Amino acid sequence: MACGQGDRRETGKVAAIHGRHDNVFCGELACGAEIIGEKGRFGMNMRFAEQVRVEVERKGNAACVGIDPALERMAGVLLASCKSDGGGQPDAEELLTRFGRLIVDAVADLVPVVKPQSAYFERFGPAGMRALETVMRYAKKKGLLVVLDVKRGDIGETSSAYAEAYLGNGPWAEMVDCLTLAPYMGPDSLEPFARVAMRTGKGLFVCVRTSNPGAAYLQNLIAEGKPVYAHVAEMVAGLAERQGVAGYSDMGAVVGATLASEAREIRAMLPKSLFLVPGLGAQGGSLAVVRDCFDADGGGAIVSSSRGVNYPVGEFTSLDQLGEAVRQAARSFVQDVQSCRTAVV
Repeated sequence: MACGQGDRRETGKVAAIHGRHDNVFCGELACGAEIIGEKGRFGMNMRFAEQVRVEVERKGNAACVGIDPALERMAGVLLASCKSDGGGQPDAEELLTRFGRLIVDAVADLVPVVKPQSAYFERFGPAGMRALETVMRYAKKKGLLVVLDVKRGDIGETSSAYAEAYLGNGPWAEMVDCLTLAPYMGPDSLEPFARVAMRTGKGLFVCVRTSNPGAAYLQNLIAEGKPVYAHVAEMVAGLAERQGVAGYSDMGAVVGATLASEAREIRAMLPKSLFLVPGLGAQGGSLAVVRDCFDADGGGAIVSSSRGVNYPVGEFTSLDQLGEAVRQAARSFVQDVQSCRTAVV
């Protein structure tokens, strides 16, 4: 498929965000070997938590690779590949699409889940959002589950609109298997997402105790005798119980890998919730903490790394070489995740 994709519509320029680079990429984007179809491997017949279980078993690991196209970290060979002889600037849509597809191609047969971070695409406006659509569709075609990291959460009617857009009958829903949520506007901001997810079999990951350095400022405040994150965990537990399914609910929790004792506490509070565990790698998360996020059988969690896989160290002279370095970084990450699971069981 030509990267121009017919109608060029609006062009997003990299220079508007980060300096100036010459030329516009107008080559071909590589296609993956295994094409599953845009609805992915499961269609609409299986709930998200069950899809995760099946894919973790099939791939043999519980790793999730983020897709975070930060321009300032991109390899020079990738930026150079987005130039033509005609002058001008790199096209943001093509650059982000090429980056995302390179990550997907490198990891599609290794991990069950990818997690695009919407902000890195939104930064480039409409061009970035078109690239996000292309990358998510491509990931689905390659058989991957897609967690869209947007951390939505608002008053009821607004949350309802978001929920339909991403999880229901909206334009993003066919590309998105699961959504991240910010809970700090209270339970009525989560309810619309839960209703739609229960109807459609999609998943949710609610930020309960996150891995960023400033999280403790709010999340560890004591209210009514317990930390705020425990109150959020109780909200998630209520949603998980209400779904009333055997095994893991589709109402999951984000629990950072930097947290020590909190992970064990939250695992005990949320026995039916999948955990999305970021922070291993560039954020300094601990393998010991990751182990505490799994259940006694080594299930119940997927562990995410973005920068540690997206941006391997080294100088690269070709996209193939860069892709192989990303693949090797993903292999190393998968081994770390598996060491945590096997230590549990």
